[in-house]
Formats: sequence, C-alpha cells, structure tokens
Amino acid sequence: MVPDQEDITAVDSRLDALLGALGPLSTINSVAQKVLQLLARDFGPNEPLKTIIKLDPVLTAAVLSTAAANSLEATTIEQAWQVLPAGEIISSVLTTAVHSIDIQPHSSDLSQFDRTELWRHSLAVALISRAVAEQLSVEATAGTGSSAIEQIASTELAYSAGLLHDLGTLALSASMPKSLERAWELARTSGSDLLDAERQIFDFDHTALGRRLAQNLHLPSVFSKCIWLHHHSCGTWPEQLSKESVVPVVIFANTLACELSLGKSGNLDFPSTACELAEQIGLSPDFLAKLSQNIPEELDEANRVLGFDESPQPGQYIQALAQIVSNIAKVHAQLNKVQVELSEAEDISQRFAEITRQAARKLDRKILDAELAQVATGAAHELNNPLAVIAGRSQILAQQETDPKKKEALKLIEQQARQASDIASELLATVQPPTPKPQPTHLEPIIRKLCAALAGKAQATNSKVICELPSDLPPAFIDPDMFEKSLLEILKNALTALGSQPGSIHITCRLNELQEKLLLEVADSGIGMEAAVARNAFVPFFSSLPAGRGRGLGLSRAKAFIEANQGRLWLRSRPGEGTTVWMALPLAKEG
Repeated sequence: MVPDQEDITAVDSRLDALLGALGPLSTINSVAQKVLQLLARDFGPNEPLKTIIKLDPVLTAAVLSTAAANSLEATTIEQAWQVLPAGEIISSVLTTAVHSIDIQPHSSDLSQFDRTELWRHSLAVALISRAVAEQLSVEATAGTGSSAIEQIASTELAYSAGLLHDLGTLALSASMPKSLERAWELARTSGSDLLDAERQIFDFDHTALGRRLAQNLHLPSVFSKCIWLHHHSCGTWPEQLSKESVVPVVIFANTLACELSLGKSGNLDFPSTACELAEQIGLSPDFLAKLSQNIPEELDEANRVLGFDESPQPGQYIQALAQIVSNIAKVHAQLNKVQVELSEAEDISQRFAEITRQAARKLDRKILDAELAQVATGAAHELNNPLAVIAGRSQILAQQETDPKKKEALKLIEQQARQASDIASELLATVQPPTPKPQPTHLEPIIRKLCAALAGKAQATNSKVICELPSDLPPAFIDPDMFEKSLLEILKNALTALGSQPGSIHITCRLNELQEKLLLEVADSGIGMEAAVARNAFVPFFSSLPAGRGRGLGLSRAKAFIEANQGRLWLRSRPGEGTTVWMALPLAKEG
C-alpha cells in the first residue's frame, strides 16, 4: 500500500533531521581511487571519467544534482555532460571522490558491511532496466507492445532510474551499516518484508529515506517515484503514477536482480515474481531467459571497470591528489595566458581554486592537521615567550613609573601583550585540542549549571533560557571539561544572537538509539545568519561581529573539542529565524 500524504509529511519531518546528521553521500574506495587516478592523468571531463560516473550511483546523483542546482534539466549523465560547464562536472565529481576517501584502517568494533555488493545490485538493476526499456521501445515502435512505454524519454532514463533506485540504502550503508545489517538480519530470520524490518529498526524504511534524499538533491521527480515505489507490485499505486512507465520497469529489474543474486539489497520477499512482472509489462519468456543469461556478463565487465576486485592503496590516493593539485596549478598558468572571454576564465579559475582548497583539505587529513598543529604550536611558543617578557617588563616599569600618563601607557602595553598571548594559546587549543580524557558523564548537571548561569544575563533583556531535559538520559562518553567549555561557547553565541531584544534560548537533549548518540540541541530565536556566514561559522577567526567584539575562535574551538571526543557539531540558521546548533555525542558503553 502506498502511504498517503499525511504519512509522507510526518515521515519527511523526521527524515530531514536525520539527513542533516548523515552528511554527504560517499562512494566506495575503489571508485574514489579510479576517479582520482583518471583526473591525475587528464584533468578534465574525459570519456573514461564519464564511464565511471555512469556506472556509479553516488557520482551519478552528484552530477545530476549539480545540473539541477544550475537550473539545467538532465535525467542522464549524457545530458548532463552536454549542458554542464566542465568546471562544474569536475568540481562535483572530485568533491565526492575526495569526501569518500577512507585511508584509515577500520577498528575492530566497526561493521565490516560490504558496500560493494550494494553497488553490484544497483548496477544490475540499471542494466536490466535499460535492456527492458530498449526491448519495449522496439515493440512499441513495431505496434506490438504497450503504448505506455512510449512515455519513456530514453533507455538511458530507465538506466539512471535503475541505478538510483536504492539511494536510501546506499546512504544508510555509509552512515549506519550496523543498524542496516540488523534490519537485513531481522528480515532474513523472521521472514518478514524488508521494509517492515527497517521500520522496526529505524522507524522508517530506505524507500522513504531515498525519496526524501532525492528531493533534497533536486533530482528529477521520476527518480523519486522509482525510489519510493520499487518494492511495490504493479498496480498498487495511485492512478496518476501508473503513467510513469519507467516505474514498473525498475520494479521488474529490481525483482529480477534479486532472483539472480546479482549483488545484495537485503530484500528476500517480493509481492510478485520476475515472471509475473514480465508478463504484466509485456515481456516474452524468451526475452526473459536471454536477459537472465546476458546481464551477469555485462555486470562482470562493469565491476572490472570500477575496480571492485582491486585493493585501494592509501599511497595511491595521496599520489593522485598531489598530481591533481599540480594539474590545477598548470590550468591556472594556462588561464593566465588566455585573454579572451575574461569573465568565463575568471569563473573557471575560481572554481579550480576551490577544488584545490578542497583537495588540499582532504589530502591525508591527519598529516595536514598535524602539520598545522605543529605550526600553531611553534607560533604559540615563539610568540608567548617574548610576549611574556613584554608583559612582565611593562608591569615592573609601570610599578616604578611616577608619571600618570606613562604609567597608563605601560599598563596598556601589558594588557595588550597578555591579550595577544591569550589569542595564540586559544588558536593552539583549536588546531591541537588537548588529549581528551573521556569518561561516563551525565550531561544534565552540566547543562543545568550553564543554563542557570546564562539565565541571569538573559533576564537583562527579558529573554528566557528554557532547559527541557528528560530524567532518564544515559551518560555520554566524553571529557566533561571539554564538553562544558564547548557548550558554554554555543550558549554565549546564542545569547549574543538575541541582542537587546527579548527572545529565548531552548536547550533539549534526547537519546538517538539509531546512531547510538546523545543529541543535544540549542535553538535561539535571534537574528539568524546569512548563508555565507553560516558556512564559515566554524572557521577560526571568522566573526560577523564588529571588530573588537569577538575573536572568532569560540565555535571553531567547540567543534574541535567535540570532534576530539568522537562527536559531531553542526548548525542550521536563516536570517530572521534564529539558529539551531546540534551536538551528537557518543554513549557510554554499559558495563
């Protein structure tokens, strides 16, 4: 049964919060390595790169989403290749590949979920969908097939729809593999429908999550419908959807791929068999037999192209990224020599500069962080030593000076020297947070203490601090001192955002069993932030306040402290609507 609009709206409100916590989609290591190696050899939209993108659901979603963001219509990679500027394609693909790099070994307590099998399943459904669309189009042209199939714009549309049909599962496999495995195991052992098992574990299923994700990525609506309905049997959706002839094609392709064990999607129970569905959409038994024989061979070739059988090496990532950065520098040099179409050249240069920054940030992140911390440590020591001497000497001279003006000047020198020393120390704490000492920590006493301290300041402007905490919150596994300092910075920013006008700061905390986290939320009714300000809220020394009102280190230090404790900190803000900051913290393990 297809959910009604009220059910969809209720689920979507929960999914939006979840998608904010999931972060961007990531592909698998072998594909990321292929992309980086191709761009290292030929930094541009080349044919081998297009082939990789067309075989990968995450890269396909990224490119089609980029086209939509530029108000360009594209339902296939071929179309996107024609309408998107080269810089947009490279930026989208490179950003996704760099984000997907995982060069750190998995710890023993992490799931060993094999995402490759999900990719194989998505590819199989795409290949089957394209073959079926081609066959039905031929029959329709000959006047022997269903007229409904004429509404398919192209066989490549059916291919893209099949490739993206499990977008929700792909997202869950990257962010919550343990919980996804539990849902699959529940479906297998209980014999229940996969969607029912997922709802028991997640309170939603992967079709609802994928549909919402596709909408947030602004993918064409036909993809959202295929993602939402690919587990339904033909004829069980509203009449207006029956005209979407690509939907039954994807349903059939998904069923056949599972029956042939082409990859894994977790589903073991279908409302109809592939034979029954083939008959409903007008496919002959002979074609079904031929399809079942040919698709596995096509899938094996696609797997070879994507390097599924290869073992990615961290060193190859770094070498490829280093070459890409070098290629970008060469592109910059060439652009400097080109004087025609200056505005377009400047736009491409800016795009490549952004790619350079993104690649540099991801190029062995731990090494870069260590080098930055080393620079900051050296700078802090080199600055603090002479600053301490200046402050000390100024203090002694001020005590000895009898001239009031000179005495005041010496005190100012001492004050500024100590302030400069404090800035250096705060920067050091941001880029190289102290080693946390995590322990089971009950958050409620700390939160209520800070709320009480903040309430007095809020009363000065008739503002309210509302603290709503459940009494049964389990302890978090964090460094209590680092948590308190981080929350204090967030609350101080919230109070500043209220300004002189009456407002409110609302603090809540709840258990997210799905991700095994405590989710703390601080929402203020202040002035909110423009998009550009919100994007830079955690950047050190960035501040929207007038000069002298803030150093711009508070939120960046809070983020560094929380991430050092294996947590996550993010925010959402709009002008005139206030700001909401979320903090996800690990739970203390029982026993």
